[in-house]
Amino acid sequence: MDHCATSPGTVESLEAELRELSHLMMAPRSGECLPCYLLRIVGDGCRGHTVTDHWRRMAAPNAVRLRRMLSDLGACCCECQVFAWVYDIRPAFKELFVAAARRGDLEPPHCRGVRPGSVQPCIYWERKLFCESHQPKGCW
Repeated sequence: MDHCATSPGTVESLEAELRELSHLMMAPRSGECLPCYLLRIVGDGCRGHTVTDHWRRMAAPNAVRLRRMLSDLGACCCECQVFAWVYDIRPAFKELFVAAARRGDLEPPHCRGVRPGSVQPCIYWERKLFCESHQPKGCW
């Protein structure tokens, strides 16, 4: 008997399990803010705004102007721009994130939480402040 052979039903079952696992992994945690979610899901990668759009649909469905707000603040083209132009870790919490990276944690520290539907970041994050001449203006 060939133990490596799989029946079509088994393959379909595995595919269904993988889809469900992917959905669970991509789901925003309860009260998870956008910057914490992006850091956890995207990390150093960049996927346009697909992850941001998924977070908005799941965590803040009424925030229909979220992409416009991010674009106005400089993150017009992709998620990595959210960290380049919009949010930074507050100085009081930087060591927490550095320590997690040093330990080799697979995920950053858990989000401190925001109210349901909010697009505000949790207390880990602060808005970057740039003078007008250094603020990006749309996509370049």
